[in-house]
Amino acid sequence: MQNKRFSIFIQRLEHYISHSTYSNQLQNVDYLELKPKILLTILNHKIFPKEIKYISYYSNCEEKTNKCFLPNISYAFIELPKFDKCNEQLKTPEDYWIYLLKEAGNKNELPKNAPNEIQAAYKILEIYNWNLADVKNYENTMMAILDRNDEIITAIEEGREEGKKEVREIIEYQLLKKGWSSQNISDFYTNLLVKKSNN
Repeated sequence: MQNKRFSIFIQRLEHYISHSTYSNQLQNVDYLELKPKILLTILNHKIFPKEIKYISYYSNCEEKTNKCFLPNISYAFIELPKFDKCNEQLKTPEDYWIYLLKEAGNKNELPKNAPNEIQAAYKILEIYNWNLADVKNYENTMMAILDRNDEIITAIEEGREEGKKEVREIIEYQLLKKGWSSQNISDFYTNLLVKKSNN
């Protein structure tokens, strides 16, 4: 029974990857433009014998030479139950990601020295465990932060405009003291605007 289920599962995966390639052709993508396909399968059960590690890679190899001449379709499997590293044993980004995937359902602490992207992923997972009141509180807080940022940006822009107006009034006052007419000052500003728009 296990072999039959395994066979059906593998056929389904082959269908997924071939369907993906076929879908590109339906969208009139030239076969020369097709990108290599790697089907990443993350499993919460074991499907391969125990001598196969928790991550295994498969490509289309020629039988006698065991060389890959058809590299555009390959498979990668992650069998989560085979990953047995604990929090303290995590070293590579790969370790952290697999640990996260395996332990996502459990409320585990963020591993020490986790890369930034893992820390961000843990924060996202934490939100999914919140109740409705927590989610509403979070959304209201985020909205208040965004509103406050908008107020600050608006105040800065208004301050700049007010500053420009004050500078213009000071310049006009100084020019009037030097004997410039209102018309000359107006022409001066018009010429400045024309030069600025041409640059």
